[in-house]
Amino acid sequence: MKRLNTFRQSFRKIPTERTLGLFVCLCALLSGLHAESSETLYTTVNRQRTLAELPELHRQPILEKAARAHSAYMAQNRILTIRESSDRPGYTGEWPPDRAVAAGYRTRMLFESVSASSRWTPEQDRLFASIYRRFGFLNMEKDEIGIGVEKGYSTYDLGTSTINRLCQRPSYTGPKPYVTGICNNPNKRIKKSDLDRARNDLRRSAPSLVLWPPRDSRETPPALYDELPDPLPDDAVSGLPISVAFNSLDFDTPPQKVKMTLKDREGEALEALGSLTAENDPAHKLTPYQFALMPKQRLEWGRNYYAELRYHYRGRVYHKTWCFSTRSLKDVAERYYRYEEGDETELSLLPGKRYAIYIVPENTEDLPGKVRWDTHANIDLRMIDPHTLLVTLSGELDEQAQLIFANGLKLNLIVASGDNAQAPDDENCFDDPALDPGILSVGLRAYGNKPLADEAPDESNASREGNDTSRSKLQKSGALQENRAWDITEKQRREENSARDSNESNKTLLRPSVLRAEGEKSGTKGPFHPSESEAYSFFTSPLFLGTVLMILFYPILRFLIRRSS
Repeated sequence: MKRLNTFRQSFRKIPTERTLGLFVCLCALLSGLHAESSETLYTTVNRQRTLAELPELHRQPILEKAARAHSAYMAQNRILTIRESSDRPGYTGEWPPDRAVAAGYRTRMLFESVSASSRWTPEQDRLFASIYRRFGFLNMEKDEIGIGVEKGYSTYDLGTSTINRLCQRPSYTGPKPYVTGICNNPNKRIKKSDLDRARNDLRRSAPSLVLWPPRDSRETPPALYDELPDPLPDDAVSGLPISVAFNSLDFDTPPQKVKMTLKDREGEALEALGSLTAENDPAHKLTPYQFALMPKQRLEWGRNYYAELRYHYRGRVYHKTWCFSTRSLKDVAERYYRYEEGDETELSLLPGKRYAIYIVPENTEDLPGKVRWDTHANIDLRMIDPHTLLVTLSGELDEQAQLIFANGLKLNLIVASGDNAQAPDDENCFDDPALDPGILSVGLRAYGNKPLADEAPDESNASREGNDTSRSKLQKSGALQENRAWDITEKQRREENSARDSNESNKTLLRPSVLRAEGEKSGTKGPFHPSESEAYSFFTSPLFLGTVLMILFYPILRFLIRRSS
């Protein structure tokens, strides 16, 4: 107590300006730690765009100002919405364009998404599992973003820098065609050709096709739950949508007869609820260049899946196949139970082991609902998603815990010396033996022995405004042929297997040619893995940085106290 009183007396002797300085330093430190969460979201969005081979979004201060204001509005009113009411506190504009313009942005053409924090759902799942958000974040015409976070509410505002600069020019006074309603002043005229050029400038750096999930990805969530607006209003749970967006610079007219198929590791096509297109989209948000397949059953954890895309363009048929993996539970669980209706309801758990329990939905309306438990054993339980639990049980042998779900399901967990669980699946496309010569090549042969396309569409049929020589050369040399299917002969397979084996010591990963894009640009980076340089580590975490700053700050504080005493 004497030491504490001495410290208090010494601290009181510090001049006011020094006290203020210390306070400012501490505030800066705390604000830096809070800003780190926003930085994480910027990194998350750009990492996902990188997986889709899209350019990263640049940080835009004005959009960030508008996003922060709207997040504050949602936090203050405890409501998740993109529409603000003028009679509520924190109002800055009714709709996203109104708020962006009020913050100083020059164009009204932007995309906004909002989300609320979840105890178990990663932010990337909330943003990219839902189909409408996904198309927004993977928009080829967006190149800047502002993110605002306030008390668990997040706002994402995406804009186009080239159009924003157009709105800084004087109003166009020439003859038609021109457009209005896209700038902060709705009456300002923008020449139509200038607007098209501004949009196309960004599309030139985008691939011909934007596929999701990306090929070779390993962090794909297995399911889609409710989304607002809801593309499947009659279904509470379904498989993760597979989507494609065509670049209008490479396709001057929308492709026709677009068909997507999803197969499991046995080569069986999964049943689908249907395809979502601009014609049948209930929310009227999709363009004629965007398509999505809606699988009926949610996917399995840690499994490989194979997506196939076929479409007609300019009288020719194109086909593309790629592989992706759903997220494995091995990082959060040591053992795994898959429970299906009719299975034994008593599950044996080793004490102290972490178990993931996946309850397979009977149909697209089946949600277990809230869970409560009656237990004599010690239980630690949390939700991974509405159908998957993470459970740790401890206690004496034969002690039990009963889980009771809102839909009537009851599971009895027993502390035991043995179990019937398995290790969580952890498949990936690179190590999958099915790729050579399995279901992918078999699937291609089903279309016949001859190639689906003899040549790329004529260059004149995919012409673009302006003289884009480099892009035309890519078209002529086969950029549009990246979607063609080529059957693989046994010789080709052996050559690729030999090359893959010889490079294994160098950790070089070679995809089978059926998964590699024909006409791929030289210098293109390989598949992105979060476990590489972009991965988060403890040394870049707020906890580590805050600890380092506090260690550095402590001697200064101690020196000032001693000097003032």
